[in-house]
Amino acid sequence: MKFSAKLQLFNAGLCGLLGLLSSFLPQEILTELQLEHSDNSVFLIKALGAFYISWALLNYMIRNLTFGGVYGRPITAANLTHYGIGAILLIKEALNSGGRNTYLFLFIALYCLMSLAYLKLLQHDPTKTHQV
Repeated sequence: MKFSAKLQLFNAGLCGLLGLLSSFLPQEILTELQLEHSDNSVFLIKALGAFYISWALLNYMIRNLTFGGVYGRPITAANLTHYGIGAILLIKEALNSGGRNTYLFLFIALYCLMSLAYLKLLQHDPTKTHQV
């Protein structure tokens, strides 16, 4: 299996898991993150869950696409943007909160690794003989 297909499967699984947790356990997520429980915050966590589930479905459906080409490049750039901006936001949150939340460090590492993987995939030239 190619690197790109493995990456897409991992991404789909990760986003699917985050989406299901966000959709069905929003109050528990807010409690664990020590955030205020309000109708608006529960709604936003559920909306984030819908985003993650749809993102997982998209990444799963295109897992065997030729990345680096005309059709795969926009998806690769979107994933890179998602994980890159997410990593920056998580790092800023860790710095502002004094690093008290251990989940932040897990997500920072995960988002940074995914950013680097999509950066590598974005630089892939599909016309070369090796496959990514």
